[in-house]
This record gives sequence, C-alpha cells and structure tokens, in this order.
Amino acid sequence: MGISFPPPCTSLYPAKGIYGCHRRILKNSACSTHPRILASKMGIGILHSSLQKLNVMAPLTPQAAAALAAIPPGHLNLMGYVSESEVNGPGCRAVVWVQGCPRACAGCFNPESWPFAENLTVSIEAIATRILDNPRHEGVTFSGGEPFWQAPALAELARQVKAAGLNVMSFTGFTLGELQAADAPPGASDLLAQLDILVDGPFLESQAIHAPDSLVSSRNQRVRVFNPELRDRLTWASDRLEVHILKDGTRIFTGFYGQLSNSPH
Repeated sequence: MGISFPPPCTSLYPAKGIYGCHRRILKNSACSTHPRILASKMGIGILHSSLQKLNVMAPLTPQAAAALAAIPPGHLNLMGYVSESEVNGPGCRAVVWVQGCPRACAGCFNPESWPFAENLTVSIEAIATRILDNPRHEGVTFSGGEPFWQAPALAELARQVKAAGLNVMSFTGFTLGELQAADAPPGASDLLAQLDILVDGPFLESQAIHAPDSLVSSRNQRVRVFNPELRDRLTWASDRLEVHILKDGTRIFTGFYGQLSNSPH
C-alpha cells in the first residue's frame, strides 16, 4: 500500500531560531506530490508571546489526548516525511516527523508541529514500504513534534524496518529518565527498546549551541548510543542544512540553520 498524498497544502515557513530537540522540515515553493515528501497541511499561525515560556513539559490538554486517541490503530499522524537525508543522523536516512507536541519551546524550529489535530494519517505499513523501497536508506530517524506521544505506532514501524536491517534513531524533548519513569507516555519503553540512538532533552534557547561539530543544539541535550556498532558513526552536526530540490523546482530544507540563520544576505 502506498502513501496517499493530501490535496495542495500550505507551505511551511520558518520560525526564528532552531527547534533543538528535533530536526526541522521547511518546505519552500508550492506543495508537491513528489513521493519523497509529505508536507504539512497546516500553515504557521501567529506565534503569541504567551507560548514563549519557560521550557517545561506541559501536560496534554483534553483536546490533544482526544486527538491521539482518534488515530486509527496501525497508523501515525504525521507532519512530514523525507527520503535520503544525511543531516538527521548517521548515513543516508528516511526521516519521519510526527504531528503534535505540547512543549511550545522558545525558538522552536517546527511550530507547525505543535497541534495534535489530524494532519496526515498514514498506515505503518505504507511508511515502512516507502522507507524500505529506497535501497540507499540505512536507517530512519523519528522527529516532530514529539515522537514519544505516538510511541506504540513508532515502535512497530521501528520493528519492521529493523527486521530489514535498518537502524533507528529518535529525537525527543523528554529526558531519558522521564521516558523510563512510570508516568512516561504510553509505549515509551517499547519504543526505547527499538532505538539504536536517542537524542534526549528539550531545546533550551539560553543554552543554544551553534557549532559545526556539535551533535546537539543546546548544552543540556545528550546523545545516547544504545547500539555499539554506531559509536563511530556520530557524524551529523547541529549547524548543517540540507536542501532537496525536486523535479518541479520545489525546495525542501531540513536540518538546522544555526549560525547560517544569522549570516548577512
């Protein structure tokens, strides 16, 4: 079963700063139905100053909890997807951005990922097929949004791609300790068990790092390597930016602007 694409959608435009615990997806130009990208159907609204608060994990609202419960079994609610990325973890990877995060980080790179409302519902099998159909993929990275709010479905996706020999990595705004606690999101331990690499901790704008050799974007974050075979593959960097130019001229940006966002034009 292939991934079905939504009708024409609103392009994504950047918020100032970076979304440190997750990699950014920015779409430039008109939306495309090219199979390498699933773009958000949501535009970016006005970011009210009330959202730029101390970076603590907010509890789910009843609306967010209801939206998560409404996702059909065996499916994910996605913000986006891209193939053949080399700035979202070791080697050539697929990247899956989930929809929904209550954190509202100051300097968030993906504010369009905050709402939990349905954006693009896709079956696990369809995503797995899309990933595995590309022989260049050696792994998949989960980002968002907050991956661990859709942990059960991502754990199943991880099992399917790992069975084919790929490795799995995830970014999260939670700390590892929070994910191991009794009140962690449902399925957190199952997803953790499938990961080869975890980058954990919220992005803290006051501790931001802009360096070409840093694996994380703020000093509080940690890279957890659960698979020893990948210890010498930690080669991505928080200030790298990747551009995908599609056949129709659409440009897809992923990675972090970092220092580039402050460069003179």
